[in-house]
Amino acid sequence: MPASRSAKGSCGGRARAHAGVAADTVAVGGGDLTAARRAWFAALCALAKRCRPGATAADLRAAAIAAGARQEGLLAHGLGVGIEPPFVDLAGEDAEPLRPGTVLVLAPVVDRFRATRALIVTAGSPRWLEGAP
Repeated sequence: MPASRSAKGSCGGRARAHAGVAADTVAVGGGDLTAARRAWFAALCALAKRCRPGATAADLRAAAIAAGARQEGLLAHGLGVGIEPPFVDLAGEDAEPLRPGTVLVLAPVVDRFRATRALIVTAGSPRWLEGAP
């Protein structure tokens, strides 16, 4: 999809002192995002599967790259009262392990398509904090 035919946006908000963030790429002028959204969803799922206690930024980075994520900026970040660590990009070297209770916003970019979804790291599978992606 040509870059001139897409728009990216994000918005945030606060509720009871906690931050929230959401972002999606939308087509402008009739572009078809179906293939790009499917590729993004595959990368999102690969990234989410690695969001387990003990995983590091390097683990998340490897999963995202293997699934086709290519971007500048943050791949994932923590979320609490505001945007906070861990900060995961495609070039960093953060070795801090994830812990149960960590809230992460995942934001892979695949084929110029970007959207964000939040989850919480648990002792088992991560739990999405929003409706199904």
